[in-house]
Amino acid sequence: MTERDPALRFRDDARRLLRRARRHALGRGAAQATAGIALLTAWCALLLGWPAEAPALARVAAAVVWWLGCAWLIADLVVAPLADLGGLARFCGRVDRAAGCGNRLVAAEEATRRPDRWRASPLAAELAGRVVAAAGRDLAVLDPARAPGLPPLRVAAGRCLLVAAAVSLGCVLTGPVLERGAQRLARPLSGPGTPSASGLFLETAEVRVVGGADARLAAVDFGSSVLPVACEVRSEHGAWRTLAAELEPATTPAPGRRFAARLADARDDLVYRFRRGPFTTAEGRLRVLHPPLPLMLSLSVTPPSYTGLPASRHPQAPTRLEVPTGSRLEWRGRANHDLAQAAMVTAAGDSTAWSVDGDEFHGGLTVTGPLSWRLRLRDAAGLGGLSDAPYEIAALADRAPVAELTRPDGGTDLPGDGRLELAARAEDDYGIAGLDLLLRREDPEAPQDTAWIRLPVPAALAAPVRAELEGGVAGLAADPAADPAPGRLGASLHLDVSQLEFVPGQTLALQLEAADNRRPGAPGRGRSRVLRFTLPSAAELLADHQQGEQQRLEDLADLRRRGGDLRDELARLERELKKDPLPDFARRQEIDEALARQQDLQSGLEDLTDRLHRDLDRLAASNLASVELVERLDQVAALMDEIRDENLDRLRDQLQDAMARLEERDVQEAVADVARRQQEFLDRLERAASLLEQMKREQEMAALTAQLEQLMREQSQLMEGERDAEAAARQEALSEAVRELEQQLREALAELAATPPAGEPQSSEPQTGEPSTDEPPSAEAMREALEAALAELEKGDLEAALEQAAGSLKSGDQAPQSAASQQEAMRRLASLYNVLLQGQQAMQMAMQNFAGEAMRRLAFDLLEISRRQELLATAIPADLRDVRAPQLARDQKRLLRATAALRGRLETALGSSGAIPFRMLQELDKLVEGMQPTVTALDAGWGQPARAGARGSLGQINQLVMNLLTSAQMAGGGGGGAMSMPMPSLSRQLEQMAREQAGLNGLTEQLRRQLGERGMSQQARSQMQRLQSDQQGVARGMGEAAEQQRGSPEGERILGDLRELARDLEGVAASLAAGEIDEQTLERQERILGRMLDARNSVRKRDFGRRRESRAAAEVSGRQQGSDGGEPASAPLAPWRLRAEQLDRVPAEYRDLVRRYFETLQELDAPRGTGGAAAEARP
Repeated sequence: MTERDPALRFRDDARRLLRRARRHALGRGAAQATAGIALLTAWCALLLGWPAEAPALARVAAAVVWWLGCAWLIADLVVAPLADLGGLARFCGRVDRAAGCGNRLVAAEEATRRPDRWRASPLAAELAGRVVAAAGRDLAVLDPARAPGLPPLRVAAGRCLLVAAAVSLGCVLTGPVLERGAQRLARPLSGPGTPSASGLFLETAEVRVVGGADARLAAVDFGSSVLPVACEVRSEHGAWRTLAAELEPATTPAPGRRFAARLADARDDLVYRFRRGPFTTAEGRLRVLHPPLPLMLSLSVTPPSYTGLPASRHPQAPTRLEVPTGSRLEWRGRANHDLAQAAMVTAAGDSTAWSVDGDEFHGGLTVTGPLSWRLRLRDAAGLGGLSDAPYEIAALADRAPVAELTRPDGGTDLPGDGRLELAARAEDDYGIAGLDLLLRREDPEAPQDTAWIRLPVPAALAAPVRAELEGGVAGLAADPAADPAPGRLGASLHLDVSQLEFVPGQTLALQLEAADNRRPGAPGRGRSRVLRFTLPSAAELLADHQQGEQQRLEDLADLRRRGGDLRDELARLERELKKDPLPDFARRQEIDEALARQQDLQSGLEDLTDRLHRDLDRLAASNLASVELVERLDQVAALMDEIRDENLDRLRDQLQDAMARLEERDVQEAVADVARRQQEFLDRLERAASLLEQMKREQEMAALTAQLEQLMREQSQLMEGERDAEAAARQEALSEAVRELEQQLREALAELAATPPAGEPQSSEPQTGEPSTDEPPSAEAMREALEAALAELEKGDLEAALEQAAGSLKSGDQAPQSAASQQEAMRRLASLYNVLLQGQQAMQMAMQNFAGEAMRRLAFDLLEISRRQELLATAIPADLRDVRAPQLARDQKRLLRATAALRGRLETALGSSGAIPFRMLQELDKLVEGMQPTVTALDAGWGQPARAGARGSLGQINQLVMNLLTSAQMAGGGGGGAMSMPMPSLSRQLEQMAREQAGLNGLTEQLRRQLGERGMSQQARSQMQRLQSDQQGVARGMGEAAEQQRGSPEGERILGDLRELARDLEGVAASLAAGEIDEQTLERQERILGRMLDARNSVRKRDFGRRRESRAAAEVSGRQQGSDGGEPASAPLAPWRLRAEQLDRVPAEYRDLVRRYFETLQELDAPRGTGGAAAEARP
């Protein structure tokens, strides 16, 4: 064969293609095997380098796995592809199948490999040549890179790139870990303690340092290399960073050189090593130790049980807390790691250990005061510290309770009856456990005050309590307050110190003490301010009363002026509404303003009435007025209460409603009603002012008399008491009181001689037959009494006797001369008392005579009008129709004017006596209104209506005359029939007997002096008989009073035995009858007079007590009982009880008569089945 033989050329091409295929398979397999080995190496290094310490077994196992993996990758990716290519025949077969050559390559390879088989036949040789040529052409177009069995180039390249990217990313992210793992994988059998070839070792495998401190890292070099040494540090998974390492000077003979690096402000755990050239030490650990810190701290607060406050819990304990003193505080917390100790450290440096359990701790304390503390924690390593911010505890002290004691009525005067109304209130932040009223007597003359006496208020709420004080017993009753609240206690206190016998100038000191409910320990106490009530002298009370009386009169005058203006305004509005019934806006405003002014008048009157009631109570409590005078003042107060008419409020509401609806007729009627009510309001106000003015002098005279009574009782006590220094001081005080009384008498006389009172009722025109005077009827009697009293005092006998008695007591003289001087002083006081009593009686009689005379004159004038009215009624023809009778009309008009003119005189009579019913003035107004239609009928010529109206007016006139005569008789004016007068009250009987006894004492003294100077004569004997007769009359009167008193209940008995007093009076009368007029008889009379005054004072106190209880229990207005007629009354007893309830409002002298009247009615009503019930209602 030649060189150009196709067979040879085919085989060369096939061999060349096989060689190229093998090179491609080797390259691709080596690249993929390298990538796989790199990935396997990174995976094994990551597994070995991730933990801080890798065991030797793990390192060996990883190394074995790595070697096995590398062998498998080489065999699978390099050896196996080369083996798959095989020889030339196998390669041609795989290529023929892969390229789809139709077995041409296989046949050509076999033909060229065994040419001997085709030489024998030229045809076969030709065919073989053609096959070889065709196979050669197929080989020429084949790519050895795509040989069958080889992976695609792109796939192999992609795999390599993906592995390279993954390994690169792993090196970036976990480079130190991969490096540490690669080292362990390269030397699986080398341990951390195995010295390296460099001879550089770590000084300490683990270094511990407190967080924030500087860390020292050191290594020891046993070699002699001159290469520099550096320290490398990194976090657990971070990159290495280099620190400068310095050679430390050797201080002790030790092998090797020491290199140290300093890490400032270590905060986190680190890994470190030292490097010298390519050699590194094993890795060491830097452990940063942190002090214990509290992660959570909760607080539980339990207040003291007595506070009533609930327990509370705070999930996060506040740094500032306010709790009540005595509260229990419990803290619970948790730290960042286990603890060895926990404690509370105060600002003063004191510490209190707390309980520790692992990382939890707890402790507590009881708050006794303000506290500032910090929390101190310490762990097993000895690290610890205090909390940054201190915890502040403010202890809220249990404040002392606040006590308040007030007198609702105000004032600092101690009432004469010794009864005080007080308001007590105590407050505490948690509760009141006790409340006491403290009282003591304070005397300006005493060197030292007495100790406080306690009266428990809570006990007084259940029942009255009593406490003994020097000189008597004090009682306390209490009512609970209307507005109870937690931590508050209030009560209305009723204190009775009447048994302590205070004298003027002495003071009762009161204080309220409250105790809280603090437990344990002593309770907190708080006291109110001290209230001091001084018993005023009679002179001070009299001056205050006169000032208050003058102020009341001025206020009444102001009310009258304002009421008159309002009346004129209402009259004008009434006239304008008649012209224009529909009120416009301006007129409606005027009506509203008028109603508001009327409301102001009502309010002012209410205030004035309240002040009058308080003044009456003060007079009654101080014994400066008789019961009768106070009852007359009560009538004035009742009249002022009546002035406060509720109908005015109803009419105002009706008027406002009518104005809102704009109904013309209703507006006119409402304004007219309001105007009429306003006129009635003014009439009543005028009467109240007149009564007060009339009684002003009588009140002043009664107060002077009562003051003298007190002086006489004081002198009587001095006569019966011991003669010591205290008695001498009291006698001197009595002398001073007499001088003050004399000064008051002079001032009263001077005031009486001044200009007449402005408020005295006077007629604008003089009336025929009417007494005309510029001063009250009682002024002359009072002037005479004052002049007589001053004349008695100007004699000097009383003052000399008092000074002599005081001197004898001061010198300690026990001789009869001392007793005689005191008896003489008592006689002079009794003589002066007799003068004042007679003057007081004369004033009362003058007032009664004036009122009775005025009413009788009115009655006589009305009788004359009645006679003329009767003649006129008879003269009117019944059949008169449309025929004018001018003469009859003129006569009726004259009678109408005469009747209207009597109104002013009736107002004067009403103002002079409280016994005259106010309805008389209303009846007179109705009479005048009833006469007007008669005049109209006569002017129109209507006989029948005029005749009927005249007869009706005649009946009204006659009824009014009867009422006036009856009132004149009740006023005590005398005349006008034989009406039986009721029995006077016991107080008035005793007053009359005391007045008579005082006069008898003076006459007896005068007669004794006559007998001493002239001896017994017929005139003296006649005087002695009159004295004996008068004394016997006083004894009979006292006996009757004793019989009257014997039937009284036990609680209404008076001081002293009236029967024994009557027997003593009879004994004195017997002595006078026997002619025994000596010093002993005079002394017995003086003692009898003192006992009379004591008895009268006791009766007066009892009557005032009844009056006070009646006013406290009674309603202001009478209760309406019964039904509206639809059904029978359920209580037949109600009418009698309703009348009996008004018995206390009847004057004292008429109560017996009224009581018998009620009893007679009940007895008459008994057969109808109401007797049993009525018996229970007897007053």
